[in-house]
Amino acid sequence: MIEFCYQDTIGDYLVPNGTPPLILKKMKEMDNPSEVFDEGGYQDDLKLEIGVSTFRHIMALLDHAKVEYRECSVSERLTEDYLLPIPLFGAANGVMGIPNGQIVCEFTKTFSSKTLEHIKSKKCKVLLDHVNEGLPYNKEWCEHLHNILDDSDLPRDSFYFFTGNNTFKENYEKDFDGELVNIVECTFFETYTKDYCNSSSLNNEVFSSHRRSKHFLSLNRSPRLHRGKMFNYLKKNNLLKYGYVSYIDENYYVDGELTTNAEDNQAGAFIEREYFENSYFNIVTETWFYEKSLFLTEKIFKSVIYHQPFLLLSGYHSLKLFKELGYKTFDSIIDESYDDIKDDEIRFSMIMDQINRLSKMTIDEVHDMYLSVKDILEYNYDHLLSEHDVMGIEFFNQ
Repeated sequence: MIEFCYQDTIGDYLVPNGTPPLILKKMKEMDNPSEVFDEGGYQDDLKLEIGVSTFRHIMALLDHAKVEYRECSVSERLTEDYLLPIPLFGAANGVMGIPNGQIVCEFTKTFSSKTLEHIKSKKCKVLLDHVNEGLPYNKEWCEHLHNILDDSDLPRDSFYFFTGNNTFKENYEKDFDGELVNIVECTFFETYTKDYCNSSSLNNEVFSSHRRSKHFLSLNRSPRLHRGKMFNYLKKNNLLKYGYVSYIDENYYVDGELTTNAEDNQAGAFIEREYFENSYFNIVTETWFYEKSLFLTEKIFKSVIYHQPFLLLSGYHSLKLFKELGYKTFDSIIDESYDDIKDDEIRFSMIMDQINRLSKMTIDEVHDMYLSVKDILEYNYDHLLSEHDVMGIEFFNQ
């Protein structure tokens, strides 16, 4: 059985590995030490985030794949070899010693002498869990990682970086050679969305041929450059009237006055049902567009759940990745050649051209177009809920 081990405990609570010493000290004085990670781990007294969080995302993938595991302290493990998870949070700068909005504490500085010995003797593999983020590839960030490992004389190949960025490995191996950290790419949000649907009675959705009021839907909360440019394009070309659109950075709402706070920005809320059901296609603005990241989130899989064709504002070859996961796209009604364009500005312009074309169609034309892809919409929904391989899980089956 797989064992995820923790260095520190407070009573029965397993303290996330990599927790900075000053936070650990604070936790020991709390009635409920886990509360220190609420609100994204933001520490009001320091005006900084903690660079780690609670370990749960890899375990969610294992639960889905029905892989058995247990959590325990290092001293209570049953096996000689074990895994030490470090759940990275947000930009994951603080744990790398980079001062940028997080408490600076290199994660290797939190290792006990026993843990260091176990890593060096290959008894312990360290998992850097970041599957729920699509951290854009950054050479400097990787150099920081290499440096803190080398400074402690730790073998790089005992470390495994689990990421939602499906182009991280390619970029990393172009920039570095020799002994490298292992990169494991995942699509966490496909599994997350499927499990959410099964637990929330969204696993019996059906295609509906009813007529709808709006051409499209595009809900945008966290400010991003490509989202701002897309909103401005819609506004400049008088296209906002054809869709349900929100963008917090412009104080433009259709789904309530939601903020960027974690409480208002739950990935699995699925509160937008009425807007999906009264529009024909979705303009999905993923987290990253201009950055070196290929990251699919719940945003695209919501379209699958609610049976909507979509245009995807995301990284180069995002549609290709979506199809590699076994899904179909909509090239019979949308010119999807934009996905093959590396130049971000050209790709963006091509997507805007498609939005303009679809918006200028009559509502009857869009309705007929929607009906024409019924089979694809139903296939994608069935595929999401089917039993198929979980990307990134191969590591645990070795």
